[in-house]
Amino acid sequence: MKKGFIASPLIGTIIFLASLLFVVNLARTEALETSQISSEAFHNRAVSLTEAYKSDLSSIFREGLTRTIEYFLLSKQWTQFDLTNELSNLNTYRLNKCTELQSLTSDLSCSFSAGNDATNPGDPNDPSADWFQVGMPQWIREINQDFAFEGVTFKVSNSDLVEKVFAPDLSDPATAGENAQRYIKYCDALLGDNVFYCPSFEAHNFLTDDFECREGNDIVNGCEDGRYYIKVRVTGFTTDAEQVYPVLPRIDADDGFGNVLRTGAIGESDFYLPVNLPIYDYQDDAFVFFTRLSYGENIGSYDSAREGISEGQCLGGAACSALGMNGWGAPAPDSGTALNLFRQNFFDNVFKPACSKFYEKHPKDVNPLKKDRLLSVCSGASCEIESNEWIDCDLVQDYSEVYAISSMGETQSCGSGQCAFFKGQFNLRVRIEDYNEGNRVRENTPNYFGWSANPQFN
Repeated sequence: MKKGFIASPLIGTIIFLASLLFVVNLARTEALETSQISSEAFHNRAVSLTEAYKSDLSSIFREGLTRTIEYFLLSKQWTQFDLTNELSNLNTYRLNKCTELQSLTSDLSCSFSAGNDATNPGDPNDPSADWFQVGMPQWIREINQDFAFEGVTFKVSNSDLVEKVFAPDLSDPATAGENAQRYIKYCDALLGDNVFYCPSFEAHNFLTDDFECREGNDIVNGCEDGRYYIKVRVTGFTTDAEQVYPVLPRIDADDGFGNVLRTGAIGESDFYLPVNLPIYDYQDDAFVFFTRLSYGENIGSYDSAREGISEGQCLGGAACSALGMNGWGAPAPDSGTALNLFRQNFFDNVFKPACSKFYEKHPKDVNPLKKDRLLSVCSGASCEIESNEWIDCDLVQDYSEVYAISSMGETQSCGSGQCAFFKGQFNLRVRIEDYNEGNRVRENTPNYFGWSANPQFN
């Protein structure tokens, strides 16, 4: 009996210690589980915030760069948009112009702008220019500033390298050229490819054909109406085989307690950047008008008074034997009459049909207040792209309203009278106006595509 009384406290102590050990282990288990839950909660929240921030950065990158390219394309009347009959084969000429346009769009993807605004791209090889960065450099400078949101600080971990490459200092003439060339090298590797498929432009018929974008043999949908994509190559290489990926910005998400999450700012894989401006369709519009203006009703065949400037403006060079576009009619009594008849013939049989050809592609709505696209011509000797000196070609009633037509032609003696004829080059400033709100680069202004029609007598 005594032994039983002696063992009771010992048994109780053992039971107490076992219970205490169980409780302590249970508390530790709960603490570990709570810590794991907290860690996972932080990680999920950090990932969620980082993905949201990364998504915002990507949207700003895409929209900002796209807008910069679109703005530059329409900011001036680029000579690449001008048309002349330099080649006898029209399809070959269309293909060459498309290739020129591709080069221009690729160059503008990585352009700088000289001066204190973004109106005119500057020459990156000119170290004396007063540089102003837009597009890619501007985006880099914006993200290269720390940003705090809901207790998490976002910053570029490799900011010095990124700014050196993509937002270079061009203020020092001694290093500006080298810094600019480094930027262009990497930027071209990242943004250099315009995947518009020029063979789809070469023999394009607006009544039956769509435009195409391709990468290799793969068709990239979305370019049917003349828009295009830039292939952003995150995994690309420069011309001297240096990889782009290591110099792209990396974003750190830091909660201030030693927890840091790192991710790329642009993306981890290649993607297509859409440029929503239908620039290739604008160029096709120009060809529709120009082809009729330059080559007349039937390309390559003599067609009496309906010939364009390129074919048969003056039989036998300057030695015209009769009045008119291509030698039809009788001599006029004086040079003034000869020129008037010549210009009227051109206006009625060439200019107005060319205008009608454009509106065959873009018919005017029955509602005069609703406009899609218009083709206007410069009424004066020269016109700024947004001036009020432009007039819808469909509304021109007399050749005297268009300076280029009212000043064209030369005269010479033809027996007892005077003959008028054309030789040399014709220069007509043209503006295509796009009123489609979905295409607008600037909110309250239609898109203006300015170019010059320069057909010449062959």
